[in-house]
Amino acid sequence: MTFWAMIKQIYKDDEISACMDIFDDKNGEYLKTSRKEVIEKALAYAGLFSREKGTRIGIYMDGQAAWLSVFFAVVITGNVAVLLDKRLKADTILNYVSRTDTKIVVFDEIDSGLQERLSESLGNENIISCKKTLPGGDGMLSLYTDNTDENEPCAILFTSGTTGIARGVILSQKNILTNIMDTIELGCFSRKERFFSMLPVAHAFGMNQATLAAFFNGGSMLFSNSPLTMMDNIHRFQPSVVLTIPMMLEFLYKKLIYWEKKSPELDSIDIAHKVLGKNIRYIGVGGADINPEVVVGLRRFGIFIASGYGMTETSPLITSVSFEKMDPSSVGRPLKHVKIKIVDGEIYVSGPSVMLGYDKDPEATNKVLKDGWFKTGDLGYLNEKGELFLKGRSKNLIILSNGENISPEYVEGLLIRNQCIKEARVSERNDRIFAEIVVEEDFSGFTKENQEETIKIVVKNVNNQLPSYSQIMDFVITKEGLARNLYGKLVR
Repeated sequence: MTFWAMIKQIYKDDEISACMDIFDDKNGEYLKTSRKEVIEKALAYAGLFSREKGTRIGIYMDGQAAWLSVFFAVVITGNVAVLLDKRLKADTILNYVSRTDTKIVVFDEIDSGLQERLSESLGNENIISCKKTLPGGDGMLSLYTDNTDENEPCAILFTSGTTGIARGVILSQKNILTNIMDTIELGCFSRKERFFSMLPVAHAFGMNQATLAAFFNGGSMLFSNSPLTMMDNIHRFQPSVVLTIPMMLEFLYKKLIYWEKKSPELDSIDIAHKVLGKNIRYIGVGGADINPEVVVGLRRFGIFIASGYGMTETSPLITSVSFEKMDPSSVGRPLKHVKIKIVDGEIYVSGPSVMLGYDKDPEATNKVLKDGWFKTGDLGYLNEKGELFLKGRSKNLIILSNGENISPEYVEGLLIRNQCIKEARVSERNDRIFAEIVVEEDFSGFTKENQEETIKIVVKNVNNQLPSYSQIMDFVITKEGLARNLYGKLVR
């Protein structure tokens, strides 16, 4: 299975070649590009990249039709797409380019200072605008020959780096395409779907599930790269599927609760249509943990949350919550080609979606890849139905002097189930469990005088659910949001 084989099939399938709606944040217009036009432009770009196979080509672009064309052009020529997140600092981008031996960078819009520094490193001719005028790619389909190997590297994505240095993850065409097809085969999507994604394409879930799976599935797509235009786009585009991160999911949930209180005469379905449009079927969420209370709350409005569990190293999806009823605290069952086993409490994963390895880091690769199994570093268990439950990261475990191990994520989860707590981070201080708590300022039960007493009661109730060694012994209330990375994960 190669990208070229998939692209050729899409090009010849008139039904699946329906148009895509691309939102241009610059002028507020919806620009329509057909799938055939995306492929033709990819063939035109391919002429720029037909160098020695394996050349590493950076893609410094927001999600849009042109991103698809550039990505396809890189991989069908046997080269390697290095995905560069535009939200990162210039020094980080330059570091990634240097570390991966990237030779070319394609951009949509770029700061002049960064462009100058990249030009000094790579040469002006190798910093290419995606708006560059190219010869037409129509008619080139029959002339193009696929000489790529599904098992060779085709993309490098960087891990989020919440607990250390971000590593470059090498994925093959087989890795990526297997995960895409497994996603489509879940049966969540129809060819009449209207996909609206706000996820960064340099992130594995944003690239695979939100962009490539939607492209190969069929249906209309809308990219938006600004959360400020989210509600306007939802009302204008009327999506059936919204793809976002947990932070934005909680924002949408609060919108629903707000309108429920403001308009008690409306039933829950009418409120969902008012906030999210009449076509909404489900919201796909990736990038960080989801509050189970939000999942249950959204079901009341007739909205299903399509969540799951994954990592960049697994392309990324490992499990998915299907439309059948599952425990809301579960992260679902394994995808078709994924196997899971639990070893000493740690989740191991195998299958064709598991990465080739970390770029230029055999030592780190050998630590996590053992006999065909990837050691996730996550703690969890499987129930009798085959549903996976997460208990936290092994490297985040708090180990006290008495030898007891505490998962901070588990304690945090108990805290944020309370409506008065917005965020929580648990750590160790002086061999005791300490919690930083961000409160919901607009919680109706709060007054200036009773806030601390209310949180004390919450902490006491949480401690009643915990063994003595993992109970919270001290806490601080803060109005400042807790530090998170670009994908919404807590920085520890």
